[in-house]
Amino acid sequence: MRQEEPEYTQRRPSRANVSNNLEGFGHSRNLEFKSQYHTSNATSSSQNQTNASVDETGWSPDPTQRRPTDKRREEYFSRLFNQLKFPPELAQKTLTHNSHSAARQGHNAGLAFVGRRVISAYFMMFLHSTQKLRPTDDIEDIAARSLNTHLLGEFVGNEWGVGREIVWAPSTSHRSKDGQLPGLFKIQGETVQAIMGMVFQQYGGAVAHRVFHTHLLPHVLVRGGLPLHFHEDAKRIASRMGGTTGSLLKSKAGEEKLSASA
Repeated sequence: MRQEEPEYTQRRPSRANVSNNLEGFGHSRNLEFKSQYHTSNATSSSQNQTNASVDETGWSPDPTQRRPTDKRREEYFSRLFNQLKFPPELAQKTLTHNSHSAARQGHNAGLAFVGRRVISAYFMMFLHSTQKLRPTDDIEDIAARSLNTHLLGEFVGNEWGVGREIVWAPSTSHRSKDGQLPGLFKIQGETVQAIMGMVFQQYGGAVAHRVFHTHLLPHVLVRGGLPLHFHEDAKRIASRMGGTTGSLLKSKAGEEKLSASA
């Protein structure tokens, strides 16, 4: 006797149901795609707005700034350093950070590397030559704090006005409460180092030594920088070398022994 097949609790869906389900799935995927599309567009729009304050090459954080030219760079260094002249290509390289697209034609990372070592060498010479060095002074700690890249950028960089001359691309247009772009002091500090490297490369150690004592060291006599008991000697040496308005170039006949001055 033939037994009847058991009736399954879940029946096979009809063609009509399959069709309806597929249509529903397609509608769902379409809505999901549209949602992703609008999200992507919103993100892209947000990124475009973020970059709106920076031009298409990422140059100036301040839209009121003029683009740097050879003439402008020449005028800047003439104001900064009495009598010193620099080749246009070297000046451009010194004032171009590797964050900018123009860095393909040269940037200041190599000069900054040299400049850091030049600054460190002259700073150590100063500390070892002064009578104000105490047995308890940690020279390495003093150097690390006084020559910190951010400190150089904030105090020396601001005093030199490098922020108005650097070619760089900020990673964001969002400013801090004081109106500064994130990373500005670090960029300025690296540019200060690069300028010292440029001076050393173009004019040698004697001129770079004068620049260090007359234009750089006096600006780190700040809280968190060079300790107070060294300030008097730093000011005295800067004054002896002519200060910021003195000649950075000396004739061979009148060349002073800078080691004795320090």
